Amino acid sequence: MIGSLIVAAGYGLDIVLMSEVWHLVLVSRVIAAGIGFTHGALPAPITGAVDPSRTGSANSLNTQMRSLGTSFASAVAARQGLA
Repeated sequence: MIGSLIVAAGYGLDIVLMSEVWHLVLVSRVIAAGIGFTHGALPAPITGAVDPSRTGSANSLNTQMRSLGTSFASAVAARQGLA
């Protein structure tokens, strides 16, 4: 939950702060910190929620969805900057 809030704050900063290079660095670091909080905590509850024989599949799906979500959010943020 905390990680998601940090990522949301980073994308919120992205809307306001993008006129200087250091703004880009700050926004990128805030988003990366939030992703680190969120992605680091997810495998444990996923592993505990599935049958032990399906742990690998569950973690693979988690990784794929994280990648798609991060790519989609980046594309939306880039589009927001072009609008």
